[in-house]
Amino acid sequence: MRHTISFLLVASILLLSGIQAQKYDGIVVDNAERTIDLTTQLARYTTKFTVANQGKQSAKHFFVLVEENQAKKLAHISASSESGANLGLTRGDVVKSNGLNFVEYQVNLAQDLAADAKVVVVLKQIFTRVMTPFPNKINQGEKQSVTFDDPAGHTVPSPYTVKSVTTTVKLPSSVVHSYSQHAKYSATVKGSQVTLGPYSQQQPLSASAPLRLHFENTAAFLVMARVERDIEVSHWGNIAVEERTVAEHRGAALKNSFSRFDYQMNPLSGVGSVKSIDLYLPRETVLKDAYYRDEIGNISTSFLQEKASDRGYSLELQPRFPLFGGWKTEYTYGYSLPTAPFLSRAVKDSSLHVLNMSVIEDYKQDLVIEHLVIRVTLPEGASQISLHLPFSFDKQGRDVIKTYLDTTGRPVVVLEKYNVVNDHRQHFQVSYHFPSGTMWREPLLLIAGYMALFLAFIAYNRFELPIKPVSQVELEEKAQRIKTLLTEYLKIHKERQAEFLALDKTFSSFIGNERNDWTKWDSTAQRAEVGLTAHDNSVNNLLAQLDELSEGLTAHIRNVEHKERERRRRQKETCSKKIKQRKDKIALSDMSSFDKTYQQLTVEIEDDIKVLKATL
Repeated sequence: MRHTISFLLVASILLLSGIQAQKYDGIVVDNAERTIDLTTQLARYTTKFTVANQGKQSAKHFFVLVEENQAKKLAHISASSESGANLGLTRGDVVKSNGLNFVEYQVNLAQDLAADAKVVVVLKQIFTRVMTPFPNKINQGEKQSVTFDDPAGHTVPSPYTVKSVTTTVKLPSSVVHSYSQHAKYSATVKGSQVTLGPYSQQQPLSASAPLRLHFENTAAFLVMARVERDIEVSHWGNIAVEERTVAEHRGAALKNSFSRFDYQMNPLSGVGSVKSIDLYLPRETVLKDAYYRDEIGNISTSFLQEKASDRGYSLELQPRFPLFGGWKTEYTYGYSLPTAPFLSRAVKDSSLHVLNMSVIEDYKQDLVIEHLVIRVTLPEGASQISLHLPFSFDKQGRDVIKTYLDTTGRPVVVLEKYNVVNDHRQHFQVSYHFPSGTMWREPLLLIAGYMALFLAFIAYNRFELPIKPVSQVELEEKAQRIKTLLTEYLKIHKERQAEFLALDKTFSSFIGNERNDWTKWDSTAQRAEVGLTAHDNSVNNLLAQLDELSEGLTAHIRNVEHKERERRRRQKETCSKKIKQRKDKIALSDMSSFDKTYQQLTVEIEDDIKVLKATL
């Protein structure tokens, strides 16, 4: 049994090896010319393969390898023909050889490579986080140096025999502190360029010595730790775009404190710092709706070009302080776009819409976005949503958000990708169905809501809906209480009338005698005023109680009280006038009567009191 298992295992290994060898059989790389650009924080590999088919059968695919640890740092990879036509490329399995693991990528040739034929394949790769600041802390006036490591950098990893391979490394400056040297693999440094090879007859799946360079690189290591890109579509003619960004400088950190004076006076001070984050907004941007701010508020030092170039409107986001190694800042910017160039509608199906937007903005700097989150908010009622992506995303999801006037909520498409570079600035499409009549849902909902509110208000004011029926006993108690309060009011009115008559009689006696002491009249009038004020307070208390029982009766009594106040005012004016005439020794035409208005008010009050008495 044990021998049987061992036999099957060996047979399986041999079978897989045979299949793998058959996949690579017949293909030879006549020449591989590779260029590694290290002038920024990114490592850009461009390899030109001259591929020959020495087999008997035509080949449809060409395979390339990337060292496994390097593959984790691979941000972008593409393949093209010599003319620049894009070739399809898919990731395959992990291939092990000589203690190293390689990730296999399959390139789909534009046409089958016939036997004894040749073709040129251009492979482009972009790696991030392959350069490390060394030393990791520097002074403000020092220039940054970095180390670069490639585990299999002297040659080009390949599953085929490579007859000749040459690598050229481009550096940002001619200052090269050190580089790896091996007996088998040579390296030549000339200015800002390092040449590796040429090496001949590289065997399939062979591993070369690792490549290590230590050189000066003053480029800003600008990294967007997180970018949240929100795109909200409105079929009323507007697409709102907003980005919230956490920007960091991943270069060498400052050894000492920052000096603003040295930074402004010395142009070499902080040469690798980030002074601004520059990008282009689309040419269709509505400038009046553009904004840019940080946690404090508007960034007044930033600048948005008012005239668009071929790439769009230039936006210069200048932080409140320059970014040095280890420093970070957060900012938000947004703008509006018209729907016309970005949202299209199918001719045959008017409900089918396609949104065409870019994955990231058009940045001027070579930067890295560690985590990109794109949220596309579609109008409420959108259905049958599908995506058309230029490359694969790490995560895809759906969500629903509710904003003003929403009922079921707006569908949201969520896309997430890690390790994004400028080469990912490609367009993606979101197609969905949205009938034209659906966009009127919210306005009609708003109109119906206001109409219902007005109708409810009208109904509330026109109808009196008692909570419970009033019993006969409660009605009798209410009538008895009204009668008691009315009786008390009539009693107060009678007492007040008696005080009026007494005051009138007293004044008539004083005004008819020239020898009277008028100070006595003043004290008499003050005492009468105190009594009348007390009656007024009592009446106010009665009205407060009566107002809850009978609004009509309360209004009638208030009318009587208004006339009473007017009569009292007339009485005071007449008394004052006649006293002045008497003191000035002017003859009085009628010393015993008041004016006609006073008399008329007295008659009206008596008539109103009779009406109140009749209600008892």
